[in-house]
Amino acid sequence: MSGLRFRVRDTPVDLSFPLLAALTAGALLDGELFGAVLCAVLVHELAHLLMLRTCRRPVRGVICRLSGIEIRSTEGRGSIPSAAAGPAANLLLGLGLLRLWPACAAVSLLLGGFHLLPLPGADGEVFLRCLRPELRDRAAFRVCAALCLLTAGLCAAGLCHPLIPAALLVRLFRKE
Repeated sequence: MSGLRFRVRDTPVDLSFPLLAALTAGALLDGELFGAVLCAVLVHELAHLLMLRTCRRPVRGVICRLSGIEIRSTEGRGSIPSAAAGPAANLLLGLGLLRLWPACAAVSLLLGGFHLLPLPGADGEVFLRCLRPELRDRAAFRVCAALCLLTAGLCAAGLCHPLIPAALLVRLFRKE
């Protein structure tokens, strides 16, 4: 992977150049929304890492790409406590910041809710695979994921950008 490589304690972290460019552009374009997204994502991923450490599961590395963040554990993906930690932290953060920082609260609640969906790459996928072993069959899993995407699409009908729900929630909870 090309990008920035460093270690945090004993864990290697890789940041891709496209992600670094997007972070830089986001910081320059909209400071408040950028800070809110960065805060929500960091809390989400740090909660996963903290739960893995609490469960004594060694972490081999963290890979940060434009498409998402992957935490590599020697035990692989698949424990409900570590998968639940990210969305739970986002939901708690979102509820805690409703009046103090509405933008971060909105983004955090949306991120936590999104990750509960059983979509490939989201924490809901881990829940689904742990709770329903018969869905390990790829075809059945794809059908379930397609139904979730269809439901999410129907809920977001008429929205042209994924950040619009966050902006609406910010306006809803903004102090006058």
